[in-house]
Amino acid sequence: MRMQDILVDVYADSTLIGTSKLYQLNRDTGFASGTFVAAEPYDEKLHATVLEGDYLGPRASVLKIQTDGHGWMECDAIAIHDFSNLLGEIEINLCGLIAPA
Repeated sequence: MRMQDILVDVYADSTLIGTSKLYQLNRDTGFASGTFVAAEPYDEKLHATVLEGDYLGPRASVLKIQTDGHGWMECDAIAIHDFSNLLGEIEINLCGLIAPA
């Protein structure tokens, strides 16, 4: 079941590093993805899980997401795939998401 798009803020610890419109949000599988729009504090080497195709490591322990309407959203893993130099885009994927009602 596809849910409507949700806008989220993405934080590294307590610092806002960007936003995303989650365009694939599925309550049945707990998976969501969307285009990530970086804010000034975003640092690709600190926050990206994948940078231009190279795996840098998991970042879920410091990354969190929040929505205005639903507050903090729990999920098992958050991965930012940064291909801004090669493709001009950054994507975020969430796994094990407990989606809002």
